[in-house]
Amino acid sequence: MSKQGQGAGKPLEERFWSRVVKGRQQSDCWKWDAGTDVNGYGWIGDGKGRLTKAHRVSWTIHRGEIPIGMQVNHHCDNPPCANPDHLYLGTQVDNIMDMVVRGRQGNHKGSRNGRSRVDEMDVAAIRILRSRGMPNLTIARSFGISKGTVSHICTRITWSHVA
Repeated sequence: MSKQGQGAGKPLEERFWSRVVKGRQQSDCWKWDAGTDVNGYGWIGDGKGRLTKAHRVSWTIHRGEIPIGMQVNHHCDNPPCANPDHLYLGTQVDNIMDMVVRGRQGNHKGSRNGRSRVDEMDVAAIRILRSRGMPNLTIARSFGISKGTVSHICTRITWSHVA
């Protein structure tokens, strides 16, 4: 096997079809059965030393060139899908709006935010301690956060979703 993989030297379309697994129905997703990125999108070498996303190759094979400034988005919300019937051309704004409309943007509030230093229970305790007159600096030191963070929690600039 060459350094570039088994398909090196074969036409892009032939390599594409060797890595697609079609579903039983035309309406099913076509699974990309080769390398993927951390988000699940398929990748394939373009034959020119660059990698390109498999669903973009599918679009090009089935629908033609992708206009400059456009991207290939999924209707099916399935990153490894290469079925051209599940793809559409759009801008990044279109993709973001689609994500919001479908509720796929995720919830990163509170303790679901990976950068959070406290959780919802801590926030409730911080607010109780502050309401009883404990100074922000004392609270901050006991929770390992800044006094500004305590102030933001207590004035609901942050953690406003916590009752």
